[in-house]
Amino acid sequence: MGNPRKILSFMKSNHSFFLPISSLFTAIFSVAGPIVIFYPIFLKARGLSEVDVGYTMGGMAMGKLLSVCIMAFLIDKSRKPHMYLSGAALAGSTMMLMIQSFGLKGNILILMTFLFSVAWSMTVPLSEGFSLRACRLQKDLNYGRMRLFGSISFFLGSAVAGEMIDRYSIEILLPFLIVGGAIVGIVSWMLPNFYRLEQKEGNINDEGIDTQNLVHMLKNNIPLLVIIAGAAIMHSGHAALFLFAPPEWVDQGYDKFMISLFAGVAIAAEVLFFWFGDSLKRHFKTIHFLLLAGIGSIIRWWAMSFELPMELIFFFQAFHAFTFAALHLGVIRYIRLNLNGHYHGAAQLIYGGAMWGLAMAPVNMLTGHLYANYGLQTYYFMALLSFIGTLIVILPFLPENNVIRNFVMGNQKIANA
Repeated sequence: MGNPRKILSFMKSNHSFFLPISSLFTAIFSVAGPIVIFYPIFLKARGLSEVDVGYTMGGMAMGKLLSVCIMAFLIDKSRKPHMYLSGAALAGSTMMLMIQSFGLKGNILILMTFLFSVAWSMTVPLSEGFSLRACRLQKDLNYGRMRLFGSISFFLGSAVAGEMIDRYSIEILLPFLIVGGAIVGIVSWMLPNFYRLEQKEGNINDEGIDTQNLVHMLKNNIPLLVIIAGAAIMHSGHAALFLFAPPEWVDQGYDKFMISLFAGVAIAAEVLFFWFGDSLKRHFKTIHFLLLAGIGSIIRWWAMSFELPMELIFFFQAFHAFTFAALHLGVIRYIRLNLNGHYHGAAQLIYGGAMWGLAMAPVNMLTGHLYANYGLQTYYFMALLSFIGTLIVILPFLPENNVIRNFVMGNQKIANA
């Protein structure tokens, strides 16, 4: 086994950021996978109804939104941002330890889950921010290859957790998350101080983004707000999948390892789409990515309204390449082509907050009620949301003399589609 001091020295050095960033993605997503797939099953095992599960997951979405606000106003100005990441992961691990130690149920479980979400939700966007800073500091660094470790660990972490749950019980999920969160905290603490390194390179703007300038930018980019709103509504169609697909598959007789394989296909499809994203960008415009996401979402959620055989579950899980990856690439492409680079980070925070918080939270809560009363037919509502979201995101790309387009956006035009 290597000398811990040598490992720490290598992790903090700036001659290669590949290992520390890849390790961070691996640690974070090995925890994120089991949360997404198995936490709704855990909530039901703790006695929560479908409605309560909807409210709990809606609370988690609001926790993500609050987390985005904290990052926007506090963390970005910190001189040691990696310590915030470490503290957030360890705080999340502590919340899970409390849930396990005191056997929390009912409303207190819902509250503790919300607090966990506020803390844990900082980890992914912070790690993405660190990776971008690392790429700026080390020009030959390949973001896609580092991020690939996260996608692989999402599947492997879910598979290991699923096997442990099958062997023991759903309660084993909590120790898995506690240990995983602690590992994320340790890996984060060992990261280089990217703020200080960029400061030495002269890349840091200590004043940050002026709020008035940000508001002015948004007022002059109504098409951006329309696209973000439509994308958020479209993405909220995932609510039924995230909340009730794993418990539904359990009721159909699939074991937890097979459920992790279903999730693995979705992640693999997402990875492949991202991998070939640069090639697609040479042939696709922003509207093409968004339309692909909309049409794929409508088809996927309509199909999920049926009790599908295993082969078709795998097939439609692969549609995650369209329902998430294509949507994400489309929005990010628009931001990069139409906004000054100084506002890219702020725009992505707004996009993430709208997608995971403002839209997902109320839809999660409503989905709990719908699923309790209508079961799989809830996916019809998810398809409807995707249809509405698609109609909204295409508005900025309609002809400039279109009445509806001009009513929403005035005379604002898109410079680069």
